[in-house]
Amino acid sequence: MFGTMDLQIQYLLLLQHFREVTHGVFDGFFMGATWLGEIIIPLTFLSIIYWGINKKAGTFLFFNFGLTLY
Repeated sequence: MFGTMDLQIQYLLLLQHFREVTHGVFDGFFMGATWLGEIIIPLTFLSIIYWGINKKAGTFLFFNFGLTLY
């Protein structure tokens, strides 16, 4: 258990060191990647599936997505 925790901490320290070395060059890229995880992108994707591809699959995905929000 402690080996896994140590590995996770080492990974986070590596990411922190990478950020310090690059002086925030990739901040915009990672902010964009974070934005893709916000609510509007998944809802748009699910809406396209529901109205454009398959209503049954869209309903199933909306239900599952709704459960993950809580």
